[in-house]
Amino acid sequence: MQVSEASGGAAEDGYVISEQQRSWWVFQPLSNPEVPAIDGADNDIDRFVLAALREAGLEVSPAASRRDLLRRASYDLLGLPPTFEEIQAFGADPAPDAFEHAIDRMLESPHYGERWGRHWLDVVRFGEDDPRGLAEDGTGVERYETAYTYRGWVIEAFNADVPFDRFVKGQLAGDLLPVEERAGMVAGTGFLGGGPWYIRYGRPSSGAR
Repeated sequence: MQVSEASGGAAEDGYVISEQQRSWWVFQPLSNPEVPAIDGADNDIDRFVLAALREAGLEVSPAASRRDLLRRASYDLLGLPPTFEEIQAFGADPAPDAFEHAIDRMLESPHYGERWGRHWLDVVRFGEDDPRGLAEDGTGVERYETAYTYRGWVIEAFNADVPFDRFVKGQLAGDLLPVEERAGMVAGTGFLGGGPWYIRYGRPSSGAR
């Protein structure tokens, strides 16, 4: 929706963007705010958090145990709990960078791409079949027989830490990239036809809207 400058923020259909909406944090320019002078924090991010908590009359929760810390990180990064052996090894590791090493191990796990790739698949409305009853075989489900190739490509892209610009190009024009780059990107074009909605345009039925 375009907003006319002459209208003072009013769109052609009469919609007006309020000052409260304009002040939403995501629309604000980047800045370098002064770090609160707060004791009891180990880094600047924690100082901002601690300052906000104290302003609200709240206190920080007790520090997590090593077991709980590892479980939280594992569920967050992998969607899975750590194994008993991993918990034991982490609890017995006295190194000051033991947690960093644990995080590196999780980022190198194939489960990382499975965990975080699914969020992108949700955004692009990926589906491996269409359950709306448009199948010609009477099963009521239209199968996308090669959809798994796009799903696998997304997971591998996350695991390989593919830069976001290449990630997007692979999905929009993977078949048009230079020949030396094309082999690993063509499957990304499954983005263009892997949603659970395209059949409604190609083969409508009495049950489709």
